[in-house]
Amino acid sequence: MVPGEANFLLCHIPEHMLTAAEICSRARQMRVYLRDAGTISSSLGDRALRIAVKDGTKNEIVLHVLQSILGRAAGAA
Repeated sequence: MVPGEANFLLCHIPEHMLTAAEICSRARQMRVYLRDAGTISSSLGDRALRIAVKDGTKNEIVLHVLQSILGRAAGAA
């Protein structure tokens, strides 16, 4: 994560994981909308993921979806 004060997290995905676009696409299929931060600025690259901070319930849903996506991706590797 990148330090700062905002209502979102900016995460950099490791090279061996899915790209931010792939994570966003899979999350969208589960009705969770994340942002490929590389579309905001190309200097961030294809592995920057922007996650909005919401209320506790919605944050739990986002966490569950990310665990599901990244867990499946790690199992497939």
